[in-house]
Amino acid sequence: MVKNAVSLLVGLLFCCVLGLTIQSSIASAEVVPGDILTIDNIGEKAKGLFPPSHLEWLKGYGKDLRIEVVETKHFTYSKGYREATEKYLGQVKLTPDGELLNWVAGQPFPEIDPGEPRAGVKVAWNFEKAYVGDDHYTAGWVIPIIDKQGNTRVIGASKYGWSVYKVSGRTDIPPIPEITPNPEGISHYTLIFIDKPYDIRGLGNLQIRYNDPKRRDDTYAYIPGLRRIRRLSAGQRGDAMFGSDMCLDDIHGYSGRIGENTYKLLGEQVILACTQPTYPEGVPFPMGFNVGRVMGMRDIWDKRPCWVLEFISKDPRYVYSKRIVWIDKECYHILYQEIYDRRGDLWKINQRWKNRSPWGGIEIAEDNCLLQHDLLSGSTTIGQLWGTRYNTNMPRSVFSLGAMSLRAR
Repeated sequence: MVKNAVSLLVGLLFCCVLGLTIQSSIASAEVVPGDILTIDNIGEKAKGLFPPSHLEWLKGYGKDLRIEVVETKHFTYSKGYREATEKYLGQVKLTPDGELLNWVAGQPFPEIDPGEPRAGVKVAWNFEKAYVGDDHYTAGWVIPIIDKQGNTRVIGASKYGWSVYKVSGRTDIPPIPEITPNPEGISHYTLIFIDKPYDIRGLGNLQIRYNDPKRRDDTYAYIPGLRRIRRLSAGQRGDAMFGSDMCLDDIHGYSGRIGENTYKLLGEQVILACTQPTYPEGVPFPMGFNVGRVMGMRDIWDKRPCWVLEFISKDPRYVYSKRIVWIDKECYHILYQEIYDRRGDLWKINQRWKNRSPWGGIEIAEDNCLLQHDLLSGSTTIGQLWGTRYNTNMPRSVFSLGAMSLRAR
């Protein structure tokens, strides 16, 4: 009886809360499925459905803008992730300084009261532990970097160019929930690799994250010009990556450690986002200065209930003073972001389009495209990913310094 009640609670939290929020918002918002938003009506009709800075950015698309609003579709998790959430429900706690305690696998906090004092850090931990499979890799990705004058440089990679491998918190591929022995307490590996252009071919980055929230990541870069691996300091995670508008901590919306910030839940907001894209997967966007304004702007969008969360850096020397992010309540991915400089002025904006990767009868939320725009320099970085594959049981040996060196050569 108790187990059935817990199962019902988890099911409701994962599947029904989003629907209830959507229904309540449709009653009060002007935009409904079937509406078409253009430059002529988006400012008035969609007011309140975008972060203000992003709405202003959208207006700049001019006649290229055509957003069709459709019914919201759910993202889903694997059976193993749902079962882990249920199994460990109630044992996960926060320490007085906001560290995660007794987490093993699954979503740490499936039920969050927005009125509780530490709701913000709970949302942050749900984001950190969002479902991404036990491993995944992309078949390819490209990143056009466009300066204010329209000059474009394109970098990219093929298979395994973006890969993640979990050692702890596993829910789908045995061994579950952890590969043992794991004496160092590794949480997961993240690998980024570049195949083009030729002058930086072989540039790679390997990040190792640990379960101990106080232990810093180990981050390594392979420098092809030197044919050497260099260990990066914590401060270098805020440096521009590959000459783009992004740093390592901007990956996935935010890839720094949760303990590096304090968190304040600013509220809840239903926003419009592109989470059902119709643009063919793997077909590169047309290059040119307007690519940053065309991408995803002639597609279908739906309403997504979000947490609005403020990340405030604990380090006054860090490149950003804070971030304000819009985190999807269902998949816990970042959809929109405002990034502020050390003086507290808005510096960059980030939008992320989501795809739905079918795996095992479910639809997993994944990055399809991203856009980061520097409001000061006027430059724009765009990312397009395709062919993401989940739970492939890829070899752990891919995530080693030796393998990174061999691939570069």
